[in-house]
Amino acid sequence: MKQTSQCFEKKLYQIMLAALLIRLAMMGMIILSGPWGESFLGMGSDHDDWRYLAGGMYFSEHAKSLFDVATFTEAYGQYGDWVGHNLNNPFGKAVLWYLIVCLVMYVTKTKWTVILLNIVLAVVSIKYIYKFTELAYNKKTALLASKLYAFLPYPIVFCCFGYKEELVMLCTFYLLYVAAKFRYFTRLKRSEWTFMFIAAIILMGIRSGISLIFFVICGIIMFYKGIKSIKHPKIKIAIIVILSTIVGIALLVKFQEVILHKMRAYLGESNESRESSAISFLMINKITDIWKVPFSYMFSILMPFSLFAELNSWSSVISNINVCMIPIAVGATLDIFFKRKSDRIVSWSCFAYYMIYVITSLNIFRQYASLLPISLIAFSDYYLNESRDNKKMLILISLFVLAILIAFYSLRKL
Repeated sequence: MKQTSQCFEKKLYQIMLAALLIRLAMMGMIILSGPWGESFLGMGSDHDDWRYLAGGMYFSEHAKSLFDVATFTEAYGQYGDWVGHNLNNPFGKAVLWYLIVCLVMYVTKTKWTVILLNIVLAVVSIKYIYKFTELAYNKKTALLASKLYAFLPYPIVFCCFGYKEELVMLCTFYLLYVAAKFRYFTRLKRSEWTFMFIAAIILMGIRSGISLIFFVICGIIMFYKGIKSIKHPKIKIAIIVILSTIVGIALLVKFQEVILHKMRAYLGESNESRESSAISFLMINKITDIWKVPFSYMFSILMPFSLFAELNSWSSVISNINVCMIPIAVGATLDIFFKRKSDRIVSWSCFAYYMIYVITSLNIFRQYASLLPISLIAFSDYYLNESRDNKKMLILISLFVLAILIAFYSLRKL
């Protein structure tokens, strides 16, 4: 048993090493791609990744010190981003990634160190994707999910730009891992409690109000199902639950305006594209659209997706080759809605959190890029644990979906 565990861990680190090397090679290609290397979506100050790095470069060239608030404010203000005026409210306005970018670029004087940081964060995330999945599912599912994240085109290319989602993903899956570990083993190391607190603070500084919902999800995973079997004294559990509830309510009250602001912002940004979007019929606008959930979920896994798109950015390249995600999207959907769960609380909690982003931001794929491993885990669970007949059904449905998408995007070109 111990040898088997060591074998899986060895394979995991081999995957992580390969993932690092292939991402470094991808970064080299992006460096040589000229204007395409400026932003995943193409040139423009309206793109987050471009703005993060452009502001960071201005700060690195003009700041008199690392704590030059005036230059920080000016660096992003010239692009219409007033983050510098919100430094007194770091959790409410999610300023942490801006500060990290400026710190790294102030020291190194190049944007590529931020990209290198993102690559390292993505590779380290593979470890916690594996460890969480191993606890909630099994080792084989964990290994396949890790491989998919390591080698699929979209995760490889996306982490080579300046988005904050790689840090979000690392914090998210570390917190899921420690929540699952406490759920199944009722204990955490002192260092894990410490890193859990640090990850939560970082996530608050990057995602602000929406992270509070995720903390509730983690609390459910930690405490909901296993209370009767927990070995801790009941009085200790009662104290933890009461304190967690009080802190949770206090945070929700304190940041309610932030949560509402973010929800309105995401819904507003998404609504702006609903009228002209080719996937507008998949958007969930009201309670009667509940029947769209499986289809919205499936399509979100494909994003960014647009067959026969003109190649004018790395995003457009991925949009064309993300056809490889169709079997994964179908398998994950079948797993979520039709397969019996090994732990329903964990599976449905993760799915519920993912769907918050899909419902508010289906057409804004960068918002839920950090949650892609949740779908990769669902697909891996289905593919490895279903019968041969069900795997044949997966192939047939995938071919059917491919045919529909080819027909749909062909008609759009006419």
